[in-house]
Amino acid sequence: MAVLGDMLELGQYETEGHQQVLDKVLSLADKIVLIGPRYQKLYRQVSKGQFKPENIRWFADAREAGSYLSKSLIKGQIVLVKGSHGMNMVSIIQELEEKS
Repeated sequence: MAVLGDMLELGQYETEGHQQVLDKVLSLADKIVLIGPRYQKLYRQVSKGQFKPENIRWFADAREAGSYLSKSLIKGQIVLVKGSHGMNMVSIIQELEEKS
């Protein structure tokens, strides 16, 4: 599983950078969680085509995503978490560590 939060430091490469990371993850992960408004646009595209809708989710913030993940992850499942510090991705890691 991959959990991707908006990357806030990309400046003029924002659109391209988010697309590149998502394209790579689509070829590697079986399930994807996207967080933030930058990934919302890409979520709409991906969930309508190349990735099964039940295997990709979008959340407005890390708190919502963390709540979903703590209920849906299977013990021992590997999770990649990537995103800007400003997206509070660390809260997801903390929530998952508390669960395990």
